[in-house]
Amino acid sequence: LKPPAPGASIQRLLEEWLSDSSVEINGTAASLYLFVSRVVAHFVLVLGERMTASMVDQGKAAVEQGMAALNPVVDKGKEVVGSGIEAVGPVVDGLKKKVGFEAKPRGSRGSINVGQDVSKGNITVRKSVPVSSLAVVGKNIQKLREECAGDDDEDAPYHEVVDEARLCLGGKQAFKEFHEEWDAGLLIRCGESAEGHTVVLFCPYFMRPVINDNDEMDRAFRFVMLSMDEIAMQRKYIFVYCYLGMDWSDPSLASRLRFAYDILPRRYGINLKAFYVLHPTSGFKVMLWTFRPLIGRELWDKIEYINSLDEICELLHPNDETKRAVLKRQFPLAVHRQDAELKGHHKPVVFGVPLRQMCWYYGVDFVDKTTGKMYPRLPPAIVFLCEALEREAGEADFSVFDADCEEIYRLVDIIDEGKPLEREMSPASMWCVLKLWVDCLPSPLLSFQAIDELKRKQVKSGDMVAQRNFLLDSFHNHLSPESAYVALYLSSFLHTMCQNAIEHQGIGMPHNSTLVNRSSMQGAAQKTPIVASSAAQVFTPCFIRPRIMTQDTLEVMPHAVSLVETLITCAEEPELWIGRRERPSQVVPDDDSSSDDFD
Repeated sequence: LKPPAPGASIQRLLEEWLSDSSVEINGTAASLYLFVSRVVAHFVLVLGERMTASMVDQGKAAVEQGMAALNPVVDKGKEVVGSGIEAVGPVVDGLKKKVGFEAKPRGSRGSINVGQDVSKGNITVRKSVPVSSLAVVGKNIQKLREECAGDDDEDAPYHEVVDEARLCLGGKQAFKEFHEEWDAGLLIRCGESAEGHTVVLFCPYFMRPVINDNDEMDRAFRFVMLSMDEIAMQRKYIFVYCYLGMDWSDPSLASRLRFAYDILPRRYGINLKAFYVLHPTSGFKVMLWTFRPLIGRELWDKIEYINSLDEICELLHPNDETKRAVLKRQFPLAVHRQDAELKGHHKPVVFGVPLRQMCWYYGVDFVDKTTGKMYPRLPPAIVFLCEALEREAGEADFSVFDADCEEIYRLVDIIDEGKPLEREMSPASMWCVLKLWVDCLPSPLLSFQAIDELKRKQVKSGDMVAQRNFLLDSFHNHLSPESAYVALYLSSFLHTMCQNAIEHQGIGMPHNSTLVNRSSMQGAAQKTPIVASSAAQVFTPCFIRPRIMTQDTLEVMPHAVSLVETLITCAEEPELWIGRRERPSQVVPDDDSSSDDFD
């Protein structure tokens, strides 16, 4: 039997079938059954089409009625918002005049000290771009918008977000700065692929501690947009999304994802060469399919699932083993642990691991924004702890041995597993875990031989000339690059914290070598700000200590404490910097063992 023509009536269908010579109505049960079945099927088909059309018309009418009812509400909301802005404007102007929006850069890494007197306009920033006055900021925004005037109007929301993100490079009160560890965890530039395309790693897992903080999420969103603007708008790039269990159906994430997708210029999609998803689960793939209506076909066709680090490194650098090793190192420790778990291997940790192994396989390249010094392959643990301490004004609470034990255990697990730091961690706990991490290294930063050299050269306490010569010789002639950079970074951090304490507490930097009385520190009821002498007493074993403590080495320890105090005091002197601003040659060591640094 021939299929019915579209829109044919039942009567017309009967006429065609009865006149068709190929259909013979002979009264048999089979022929009659077949004829009736076709008539019923066609009747159901026609009836379904008509019912569907009727339902669609009713739906359209309901939507139109809803929009008509909603328009007055929207107009009223706009009026209320406009009235609120007009009412708040004079209050904001008064606060601006009261605060003054003055800034005083002080050459340190983090953000603003907690508890400072903002009313005096005494805003300071650490190792970030100084905050400009509102007049200068306004001129900068106007200049940026004039530069973007030639772009299509549809890209205006994107440029406004990027303009706001540029303002976040300043102070914490007027325009909050970005967390510097986001460069080492959230969004990472990893050089170029074999084809010359820029490789970008994105790990939203590092936003987990701030997932419920709208202000912090907005800062993270602006950081990602500003970082990607310098890449996606200028060159071809490859985007690697590291999946570590983030739930993108969460409203705080889904809304920002949709907003970002709506405002991104077309050039993002044009310059995107590939979108790799590393370590996807079945649940993630199903979730991604739910976003399919929101994702254009051009982007959807570029998405590819990758199951291991080795696979992604082989894909991006098929013929260069050295570049594969460098790329693999730039993935965060949490991604390495996920990869090891999926392979059934032992998951890596950072406590008690030889420094060279940690630097070569998990180190991050950190750039000091003020001095331009580039610290290659720093262990991520020391970067995250030090930057968090500066951001939380840890110089005001150097009570290393008064920290809560439960919080210490939790923080040790976080650092050991490469997780993002939780918020509201006490400075005392972070100081304690920082010291614990460095103490757990198989050898001190200045090596075991340093204390023997200190004794042989008879470098005494208070002799700063001899101490500086000893340090210069150690950094430039004896220490391995890994130990030298970590020691310089840690001493620079301690120097910065001491300077911050001086500025905000009005205390001096006494030069004495008395060892810390731990019992008195434990009994202290008030917070103790950091000074160079106390920092040296606490961190000396991290820099210099003997393999076995004997009576002879015990007599040398006061001189070692004085040496470390001099290192902290003179940490920013240019003579101490070892001058390796370029990235060192990328050669992976043959073994994981740590060796002594002195020749």
